[in-house]
Amino acid sequence: MASRHFLKGLIKLSTREPWSDRFEQILEDHLILACDETGLEIDDVVSTIGEDLFMSTVWACAFEDFLTREFDDGENAIDDYLKRRGWKESAAVVTYMAALRNSTMSLYEVSDLVPGASFRARDLIRGGEPVLISERSALQVYPGFHSTGATSWSWVAEGKPAPARSGAGESSTKSLTFESWLDDGALVLGDIRLEDQSLVLRVNSRQRSDRGCALLSEVLGPRVGAPSVKMESVEQMMASRGVAAPDQLDIPEQEQCAIIHRSMDRHYRDVLDQPVAMLGGKTPRAAVKTKSGRTKVVDWLKMIENQSAKSADPSSPMANYDFGWLWAELGISELRR
Repeated sequence: MASRHFLKGLIKLSTREPWSDRFEQILEDHLILACDETGLEIDDVVSTIGEDLFMSTVWACAFEDFLTREFDDGENAIDDYLKRRGWKESAAVVTYMAALRNSTMSLYEVSDLVPGASFRARDLIRGGEPVLISERSALQVYPGFHSTGATSWSWVAEGKPAPARSGAGESSTKSLTFESWLDDGALVLGDIRLEDQSLVLRVNSRQRSDRGCALLSEVLGPRVGAPSVKMESVEQMMASRGVAAPDQLDIPEQEQCAIIHRSMDRHYRDVLDQPVAMLGGKTPRAAVKTKSGRTKVVDWLKMIENQSAKSADPSSPMANYDFGWLWAELGISELRR
C-alpha cells in the first residue's frame, strides 16, 4: 500500500459518512470467510495476529479494495475526494489516485521468479493466464523465492487428497514442495513432505494436526513411529523462513486506534441483536427486559470487558476500548460498577 502521505486525505475521508459505513462493510467482507474457517470472532482478529500485521495486511487490503469500489449510487471514494479536495494534491498524487481508482484488488499466486528480473502473477480470484511482472520495486518483495518444478500432494478441506501435479521442470531428485492452491481452486489446509527419513505433516490448526496424525497412523501403521508435534506462531514461522515482516503503515497511532475502535463498535452493535449462548440463547436487547436477564447481561458485559483488557497490551486500542456505550444502549448503565 502507498505511504500514508499519499493517501492521508482518503484515509480521513473513510472515517466520515457515508463512506465510513461502506468501508466497515468491506472490511467485514474481507474478514468473514477467514473467521468462519478459523472459528474466530471478527473482533478477535486484531488481538490474534497483532495490530501491526492487521493494519499492514488486512486493513490495507480492505482499504485499497474500498477505494476501487463503485457503490449502488455510482459513487466512488476517490472520485468524491478528488472533486472536493483534489486541488490540494500534487499532479503526481492525483495521477496515482486516478490509477488506483481504476485498479482491481485481488489475490495473486507468484511463480517463475527470476531474482532481480521478473516473475509471473496469476489472479486466483478472476482466473486467466499468469502475467509477467518486471517492475523492479515489486521484485524486492520476494527475495527468498526461487523457481522450481515439483510433484506435490495437498490435503484439502473436504474429501480425499487431490492427484499429484507435475511441474514442467520436475527434477530427478523427486523433491516435494508446498503449494498453496490446487487447479480446481480448493483451499489447501496442510501438506505432507518426505524429508530424509521423516514424514512431515504441516497444517494450520491443532485440530487438523490431531486429525492428520490419526489418518497417517491408520494408513501407514508400523511404517512410522509416534508423531512428534511442534507448534509455531505466525511470527516464528516468518522468522524461520527468513520472511521480512510487512512494512508498517505510516498512520499515526491515534488514527489506527480510531480505525480499530470503529470496527469494534460495528461488531458489538450487531451482537446486541444476535442470540448469545451465555444469555440462554436470547439477544442482549431481549434479555435485559427481565430481572434475571439483566443479571446475565451484566455478567456477560463484564466478561467481554475483562477479556478485551487482558488480551492486549495495556496501551493498545483493544485494551482501552470504552464499552460504556453498550451499557447505555441496553439501559443498564447504573449496574456497571
